[in-house]
Amino acid sequence: VHVFNVPEFTGEPCESDEMLPTWFAHEQIPF
Repeated sequence: VHVFNVPEFTGEPCESDEMLPTWFAHEQIPF
Protein backbone atom coordinates (compact mmCIF):
# COMPACT_ATOMS: atom_id res chain seq x y z
CA VAL A 1 0.00 0.00 0.00
CA HIS A 2 1.30 3.45 -0.90
CA VAL A 3 -0.30 6.57 0.55
CA PHE A 4 0.12 9.96 -1.08
CA ASN A 5 -1.01 13.16 0.65
CA VAL A 6 -1.83 15.68 -2.06
CA PRO A 7 -2.98 19.09 -0.78
CA GLU A 8 -3.78 20.36 -4.29
CA PHE A 9 -4.43 18.47 -7.52
CA THR A 10 -5.55 19.38 -11.04
CA GLY A 11 -6.49 16.96 -13.78
CA GLU A 12 -7.93 13.47 -13.59
CA PRO A 13 -6.13 10.47 -12.02
CA CYS A 14 -5.72 7.56 -14.41
CA GLU A 15 -4.57 3.96 -14.25
CA SER A 16 -1.01 3.09 -15.29
CA ASP A 17 1.15 -0.05 -15.41
CA GLU A 18 2.47 0.84 -11.94
CA MET A 19 -0.78 1.62 -10.13
CA LEU A 20 -4.55 1.80 -10.09
CA PRO A 21 -5.32 5.03 -8.19
CA THR A 22 -8.14 4.93 -5.66
CA TRP A 23 -9.05 8.05 -3.71
CA PHE A 24 -10.32 8.04 -0.12
CA ALA A 25 -11.17 10.79 2.36
CA HIS A 26 -8.91 10.68 5.44
CA GLU A 27 -11.63 9.20 7.65
CA GLN A 28 -12.54 6.53 5.06
CA ILE A 29 -9.11 4.96 4.39
CA PRO A 30 -9.75 1.17 4.52
CA PHE A 31 -7.16 0.09 7.11
